[in-house]
Amino acid sequence: MDSATEFLFGKDFKSLADPLPYPFYVGVQNDGFISSSSEFAEAFNTAQVQTAFRMRFAIHWPLADFWGTKVANPMEVVRKHLDPILASAIERKRVSKLQPEAKVETHENEIFLEHLLEHTSGQQRAYAPLSNPLCSLGDVDPIILRDEIMNLATAGRDTVSMINKHRCAFG
Repeated sequence: MDSATEFLFGKDFKSLADPLPYPFYVGVQNDGFISSSSEFAEAFNTAQVQTAFRMRFAIHWPLADFWGTKVANPMEVVRKHLDPILASAIERKRVSKLQPEAKVETHENEIFLEHLLEHTSGQQRAYAPLSNPLCSLGDVDPIILRDEIMNLATAGRDTVSMINKHRCAFG
């Protein structure tokens, strides 16, 4: 997850810096500390598992969530981590548009979020809800940006985990 977040956001979530938890069968209890990166990773995984569970019901998935959605809480945590990063990237783009002389063309140091921001400008969603806290950010739809980043974060996490698995299994 660290390599994917560094490439996508330009910000390392430092999930490998977290202390290792004790196994459940050891008498020592964890201190209950949950780091920001662990919170993000757990919420990301929970949302993905619940979304996959919905797929079993196909078009009838709202019936499975009749008493309440299980995706809302994890996605709130994911948005809590992603929205400030997206908002600052959009603000940097807005400032660079207003001050073109301040913009330096360096494609080598450009993070993927900035590249994606350039290529999703002006795109519109088929359905745009009225209440979106980030909608007043100009010609960039932050929901499209967030969706694309989430797709790539999933792919990045899965790719790195499969590389590590094959490396350990097949040496």
